[in-house]
Amino acid sequence: MSQAHPIPDAVLDELFQSHEFPESITAAAPRVAVVLTQGWCPEWVDMAGWLKPDYEGAKVFQLIYDKHPRFNEIRTFKEKVFKSHAIPYVRYYRDGKLAAESFYVWEEEFLKLLTLGSA
Repeated sequence: MSQAHPIPDAVLDELFQSHEFPESITAAAPRVAVVLTQGWCPEWVDMAGWLKPDYEGAKVFQLIYDKHPRFNEIRTFKEKVFKSHAIPYVRYYRDGKLAAESFYVWEEEFLKLLTLGSA
């Protein structure tokens, strides 16, 4: 299973207020990916099998929210603010700014998005 860096609970209030992850996440490395998903999702299970927490010049964070105490709040936020009903939902940041978004992708595509910000 994925060993990506977990999103700390303390980040959620800031996320809900500002409608974006704070710089402590988005600028944690020159390139960052944030995965929002639910643990039962088969596509997530596949991604989790190859996803790493760190790549050269990049960090990967995850929020597996189906067992989180704030499940409904997180799901509703993701669907209404990020306009994403699908999982896993991935946001890619370059130098702290949103560069791309995706849903399930295979490893090669993920690395392209993480590195370039677009496929």
